Amino acid sequence: MKLIDNWQQAFKFKSVQIGAISAFFYALILFSDQFLNVWNVIPQDIKNQIPEDWQSIVGCIVGVAMVLARLKKQPELHQNKILGFAALPQNAIGFDQAFERLIGHEGGYSNDPDDPGNWTGGKIRVGTLKGTKYGIAANTYPNLDIKNLTLEQAKAIYKKDWWDKLGADGLHSAIVFQLWDFAINVGKDRAIKELQQAIGFTGSQVDGKLGPATKAKVNEFDLNDVLLTLTAERLKFYASLPTWPKYGKGWTIRVADNLIYAAKDN
Repeated sequence: MKLIDNWQQAFKFKSVQIGAISAFFYALILFSDQFLNVWNVIPQDIKNQIPEDWQSIVGCIVGVAMVLARLKKQPELHQNKILGFAALPQNAIGFDQAFERLIGHEGGYSNDPDDPGNWTGGKIRVGTLKGTKYGIAANTYPNLDIKNLTLEQAKAIYKKDWWDKLGADGLHSAIVFQLWDFAINVGKDRAIKELQQAIGFTGSQVDGKLGPATKAKVNEFDLNDVLLTLTAERLKFYASLPTWPKYGKGWTIRVADNLIYAAKDN
């Protein structure tokens, strides 16, 4: 039998507490002479009013109470992502695994002149056409030798400039991965803005900064709600770009693959 993650903390759940009290109560009935002594001093007229199947009734009540207790939100536990029905680890997806997923989308060298990211100026025919390799683009790294970039160098860049600087501490790792992958594709500021819109922020709240207010709001939501809504916002953003007709199919496949990852991570 395999135990759940963080099983040592299970006693904090109200449902577990009710179950433990119930087990103690029944053990007291079955094995304690003290209970029999108490039972014997109860007046017979009171005993006559107790249903013969009282144990079944108590068991039913306890069962219902356990279900209700399990459904009740406990802020002291849920604020660090005990989302939905399961306590899910925040750090289930590390950088190495995230990079392996990413590199499956970010292929080798490309110098497509119709892709603004391939130009050092960030716009078509602005600056030098240096291209993109492993997702490392000329518009973000204009001084880098993109064509001769190695996979090891790309991995180091992703770790230092993107993973470490995302600032997503305190968010569930499933959300971190999706946000990180999105940020690499469209920029950190834009990805965070789409996340903020996904959780209902409007106006000045959508500032592209992953601060305490944004994290707290994210953690109020069910994990799957955040993952699905962020994915929807991502697709809508892609569809709004003038390059959608040419690159939309590839972006859609990427998002579809990430939905599969989300199903594994939630």
